Amino acid sequence: MIHPRHNAKHLEKMKAVGKVTDYQPEYLFDTEFEREIKREVYKIVRPGKEFGTPGWFFRAITYCGIMAGLQYLWATTGSTWTLAVLLGISQASIGLNVQHDANHGAASRRPWINDIFGFGADMIGGAKWLWMEQHWTHHAYTNHAAKDPDSFSAEPIMNFNDYPPNHSKRRFWHKFQ
Repeated sequence: MIHPRHNAKHLEKMKAVGKVTDYQPEYLFDTEFEREIKREVYKIVRPGKEFGTPGWFFRAITYCGIMAGLQYLWATTGSTWTLAVLLGISQASIGLNVQHDANHGAASRRPWINDIFGFGADMIGGAKWLWMEQHWTHHAYTNHAAKDPDSFSAEPIMNFNDYPPNHSKRRFWHKFQ
């Protein structure tokens, strides 16, 4: 599920990222499991409030403006450690907030607005379409050791996988518990 309001009809309208001829979906829409998840989500996010608020759009434009200003300074005054750190923080703000929400279809009810903000991935050196392919796979198989592309990406800082009891990575983390 990319967004709580999405259903099979919405996904048919979304842009395809490549064509897969032998794909068999593992996620089924309109099941008791999906309805239960949506009920839990709506306890936190009230219906009608699940898209970007004016505050979200203000932050998104602010983050993009700050990055543009920092890039201008970089080009006109040269690089410094402080400027590099600030530019990195501004890029992380765009990646973790603006493009992430937009590429989930959560910034606006209008797909073209989500597309514009989704290209924030390209603005920070990534690629919208590659991010969507990888991230949607991550959501389809969250923390599945063999199928989730993000499953091992945080190691050794964080461990998202349930390793067998005597696995060396599990023993490493148990030292800190």
